[in-house]
Amino acid sequence: MIIKLQTKSDANSPLIVALFEGEAPESSLLGKNTLDLVAALTKSKVFSGKKDQILNSVFDTKTKPRVILLYGLGKEADWNEKEARNFGAKIIRAAKGVKEKTVDLRIPSLAQDDLQAFAEGILLGDYNPAIYKTGEEQKKREKEALQTISLLAKDWDHHQRERISRAQALAETINDTRDLVNCGPNHLSISAFVDEIRGAAKEHSITITDLDKKKLEKLGMGGLLAVNRGSEESAHMVILEHKGAKEEPLVICGKGIVFDTGGISLKPSNSMQDMQLDMAGAAVVLGVFKLLKKLDIKRHVIGIMPITDNAVGPHSYRPSDIISTYSGKTVEIANTDAEGRMILCDALSYAVDKYKPKYLIDLATLTGACMVALGYRTAGLFGTDQGLIEKIKTAAQRTDEAVCHLPITEADEKSIKGKLADLTNLADVPYGGACRAAAFLKQFVGETKWAHLDIAGTAFTKEPKDYEVNMATGYGIRLLVDFLENL
Repeated sequence: MIIKLQTKSDANSPLIVALFEGEAPESSLLGKNTLDLVAALTKSKVFSGKKDQILNSVFDTKTKPRVILLYGLGKEADWNEKEARNFGAKIIRAAKGVKEKTVDLRIPSLAQDDLQAFAEGILLGDYNPAIYKTGEEQKKREKEALQTISLLAKDWDHHQRERISRAQALAETINDTRDLVNCGPNHLSISAFVDEIRGAAKEHSITITDLDKKKLEKLGMGGLLAVNRGSEESAHMVILEHKGAKEEPLVICGKGIVFDTGGISLKPSNSMQDMQLDMAGAAVVLGVFKLLKKLDIKRHVIGIMPITDNAVGPHSYRPSDIISTYSGKTVEIANTDAEGRMILCDALSYAVDKYKPKYLIDLATLTGACMVALGYRTAGLFGTDQGLIEKIKTAAQRTDEAVCHLPITEADEKSIKGKLADLTNLADVPYGGACRAAAFLKQFVGETKWAHLDIAGTAFTKEPKDYEVNMATGYGIRLLVDFLENL
């Protein structure tokens, strides 16, 4: 869907008029007949503008009946950027009920102050995950799809047009990321995901390095290779680089498990059902890289994506195996379903060794324990540098991608010490799992300023925000873009 900025409404297009309580719209935008109708409805108290109030009306024009939909925004005093994004999503869903390809939307001047967030809400709220529907369901989806929404205001300046362009770029990338994360593993295998990354790198002129199984073996990436042993396809570690400035690089790593059975420590079926989501961290890294040049982000950024599945096969790694990782540290396998930390430990230590980054950030759908602690709306944030943590928290507040800073204690670090090897990939005590997984990763970053985002709940939700739907959210892209732009 495309957002256009207009100063006059098309008399034949369906029109949505968004109003605060007690507000009267500008006459120059709507035309006399429309304005008279809106004034009559508001004056008669049929429509008051209370939050989420919707009123449908139809009146005749010279060519055909015109649909007018009034949408209440509530009190002006309650308006903020977060509300703007939410309202954008709610209004566009109301607009889709009109079943037309083009809709005009009058927004109040206050909403123009948060124009990017409002447009993000429209575009993210328009997302429909059902891309594999066929027959009547496919026809219904196509019929309800909007092609263009025209925002109406007295005038639009260059900065507002830039905000719309940014919102369009962000939302399109986030929606593409949602499709990737929702995609069934028979469609998005290891090789298909790597091909997707290669295609994006070519399209966006991104430098790419692809380490396949032979190269991983030569480098001694024992953690990633162990998880890959049950698979029918080679593991990959794909590295992207954006040289937007001459500076110390910032590295972002994303967990790329295209499907997680749990391995020999098999998940129960109800926990395995959505495990195509387990590559969401890598998908977010890819999404960020699609935007770096498009948004002219002048940073030196490196993205690392360890990619495999965690399958059951005759060569699967086993509980009690002892694995040598890229760092040289050895790991005693207590549970093969703690595989995310095994592939990330190689990626993190390789990032530190190869690139010596100023900051190192990883994103991973790592632990169910984080979901138990924080639910679907908040990611767990861990790290070794308070300055970096504060920067991420600030970006999270600005983008409505919430984080909660959680500790890594001495007890957590002690709990992941191995009996036969340096470390164990799962502590004996079944509590504090998110903290103990973070404690494991910490052993592979040395003195680097590092932050870990456990996005197990936020990447794939069952409690969507207004601009989300059940399943993939694209969480982390807006947060990281904001973080990079405001360093």
